[in-house]
Amino acid sequence: MRQDYAKLPNGKFALAIGDVHTVVDPVVGQGANSASHSAWVTGQAILEHYGFDELFCQDVAARRADVLPGAANWTNLMIGPPPEHLLRLFGAMHADKAIADEFTNNFDYPDRQWRILATTERTNEFLARHAKACGREPSTCTG
Repeated sequence: MRQDYAKLPNGKFALAIGDVHTVVDPVVGQGANSASHSAWVTGQAILEHYGFDELFCQDVAARRADVLPGAANWTNLMIGPPPEHLLRLFGAMHADKAIADEFTNNFDYPDRQWRILATTERTNEFLARHAKACGREPSTCTG
């Protein structure tokens, strides 16, 4: 990820959008999602603001602060050597359709996905909640 915006020598601001702001490997398909989200947020801010100044840029940055880093961090996790908690999650998805469905549905919500995958503890808690919801160990739940 690059800086959200930059002040130009003429005093105007340039807002980074799409690959200029967040470059992600296509492995989990988040590049277009990130760019679309950024464009949508920017469009909403254009409708609400009275100028394209630093306050405008800060607002856009704040509105996309969870989704874009989530997509970038999740993508980087998937292209590196898989940590143990990711492998454990994949095994649980194989055994439990509800876990697989939530993982798949989170492709639309990279910030949610990253909150699950960011650490071993978060992934363990996610799996524990699913186990509790079905009343069994995650490997025996069938969703």
